[in-house]
Amino acid sequence: MSISSKIKAFMLIKQKTTADIATLLDIKEQSFRNKLTRENFTVPELIAIAEALGAKLTLDIDNGQQRVTFDKSDLPPEWPGKNPGEG
Repeated sequence: MSISSKIKAFMLIKQKTTADIATLLDIKEQSFRNKLTRENFTVPELIAIAEALGAKLTLDIDNGQQRVTFDKSDLPPEWPGKNPGEG
């Protein structure tokens, strides 16, 4: 299953639209649709999408023996929505 397919499936489960995620990423909805089509996501985008969908981006090492989890705190300081209420 492709990255985009997984994002779309998770969006469906969480009842989020492409417009919802585009707003979170501070891009136009068409730009987000293009990213889905092209499979063109940065790590900060994947972190932000996971956070928006109530999840975490996690690397599973050695069959779950170790995990590295990325969350909002790993986003660059200027990232849209990193510091809600500020700005």
